[in-house]
Amino acid sequence: MARADSPVRVVVLRPMNDHGTMTVEVPESNEIRHICAYETPEIRRTLGTLPVEATVPVELSRIGVRGDVWRAVGLTARQSATGSQPVASAECDGGPQANGP
Repeated sequence: MARADSPVRVVVLRPMNDHGTMTVEVPESNEIRHICAYETPEIRRTLGTLPVEATVPVELSRIGVRGDVWRAVGLTARQSATGSQPVASAECDGGPQANGP
């Protein structure tokens, strides 16, 4: 397993393309990151369902030493009224498309 940085909340700027790459922003640090690899097929599938402006807490690990290319190594739990629960695609905070008209 790759070493992950602390979990961060990211906002989808460009959803996953046919090559499996997506562009996200880390609002806390104003960074743009390109997620190009995934620790498991489940992580890839979950992130692949997210629309533009969706937010999700994710654990990322830098690929290489240059650039903003990252591997998603985990989806973290989020706090809810009933406590901490695993993140699933249906639980991610969606953008305008997820909220409907």
